[in-house]
Amino acid sequence: MADSYQLREEARPSKTTHDHLRQAPLWLWEKLYAFNPPCVERFAEGIDGHWTEGEPLEYIRHAYIDEKRPYARGTRSCDFPRHGGFYIFDWSFAYLKTDRTDFIQQIETMLDYWWEKRDDLGLLQTESRSPEDDEDFYRINAPGQTLSLGVSLLESAELIAGALPELATRMRERAAVYIDGFLKAPHDLERGIYVNSSYQSSNEAKGTMPVWGSVYGNWPACYAALFALCGHRIRTHQGLFAWAVAVGKSYLETDFPDDIAVPAMDAGLGLELLADLYDLTGEARWLDGGMALAEKLMGIYMDGDLPRGASGIDWYESQMGPSFLQHGLARIALMARDGLPCILEGDYTAR
Repeated sequence: MADSYQLREEARPSKTTHDHLRQAPLWLWEKLYAFNPPCVERFAEGIDGHWTEGEPLEYIRHAYIDEKRPYARGTRSCDFPRHGGFYIFDWSFAYLKTDRTDFIQQIETMLDYWWEKRDDLGLLQTESRSPEDDEDFYRINAPGQTLSLGVSLLESAELIAGALPELATRMRERAAVYIDGFLKAPHDLERGIYVNSSYQSSNEAKGTMPVWGSVYGNWPACYAALFALCGHRIRTHQGLFAWAVAVGKSYLETDFPDDIAVPAMDAGLGLELLADLYDLTGEARWLDGGMALAEKLMGIYMDGDLPRGASGIDWYESQMGPSFLQHGLARIALMARDGLPCILEGDYTAR
């Protein structure tokens, strides 16, 4: 992602910035590598631009694109566990294509970076360094981001198992700890409470994931449930499956709101979750609920040539995730028309 701040009125001077906001799936890397192998290799090299200057070792989710120098450290690290998982997957793919051992070294460095920062439950903080007076980040655990890193490790392990079996085993072992940590967060599945952040000192909930109406920095519950299913597909885990089923029930039972703006991402990933649960179980309730939701969403978001960025907002914004809505609509429609198996695979890039 490049920096668009300069297009705003009274914008301050800023550098073009890279921010790896979504998981780049394997099929995309394969396509890019077939098209331009050196570009993929340079991208993998460039990820080390996220390591910042100074000691101890620390990275940031932002990096300069057009300048080769470390990003200056601020008052907070802004490292975020999920981004580390994205980088590990990228380096894993790049290693398989180039056989460069420096990519293995980067993987191992990042793998150890977060392992040393886990708490007794196996949970990781939203960021590893925050000012003590920052109530939103200081010693605040991020169960969803912990799970995101764990699932990325499972995917990376699948990718490199043949070439680097010992490293793949280490990834799986650590992923299991992170997944257990996520499940030990103070969720209450019977009451529909899905924890997005918790206090490290007490493991009490700080923030929860909404069913509908997410905002920047607070995911919808379907977001985490989908990559929970992704992890379950790779290595069967009944805890992850049960968590995702509970969330799926919330989407069957919770009416789409008329009084709040709902990003298209929420709508699309809600559909994706119901479709994926149908794909895994064959239970009609997931398909029926998905089709009923799809019909409602079509009238809300697809009333023009382009899907709306959010319900209740009369403008378009690509970061609100209309592509997830299009994919979700297509997948549930194909299942309804053709049954299972579906020719369109699930999308787990939102994590």
